[in-house]
Amino acid sequence: MVKLLIMGVGLFFLLGMGLADADVRGLEDALKHMNVALAEVEKAVKHARQGQVEEMIMYSQKAVQYAQQAIEVLPAGNPHGREAYSLLKEAIANLTDAVQLVDGGHTKKAADRVHTALDFADAAISHLRHSH
Repeated sequence: MVKLLIMGVGLFFLLGMGLADADVRGLEDALKHMNVALAEVEKAVKHARQGQVEEMIMYSQKAVQYAQQAIEVLPAGNPHGREAYSLLKEAIANLTDAVQLVDGGHTKKAADRVHTALDFADAAISHLRHSH
C-alpha cells in the first residue's frame, strides 16, 4: 500500500513536471510568435505614419496571423498567459478594424487603430515576459 502511494506521488510529480515543461514551451512559443507580431505591427505603424495604406494593410494582416498563432500556443493555466490572450484579442480586433476602415476610406481612423493595436500587443508581451 505504501509503495503504491509513493509510486502515485512520484507519477503525479512527474506528470506535474511534464505539464510545467509544456507551459514553459507554450510560453516560449507564444513569445516567439508575439515578437514577430509586434515587429509587424511596428511596420504597419511606420507605414501608417507615411500614408502608405497598402503596406499598412499588409503588415496588419501579417501581425494578425502571428498573433493568432501565439494565441493557439498560450498556456491556459497561466494567469499572465490569460491576460496576454485578452490583450492579443484586442490587438487583433484593432488591426482588423483598421483594415476595414481603410476599405471604407477612413485612413486616419485606421492609423489610430494600428497605433492602439501596438499598445495592446506590447502589453501582451510584457505580461508573458513577467511569467517567464
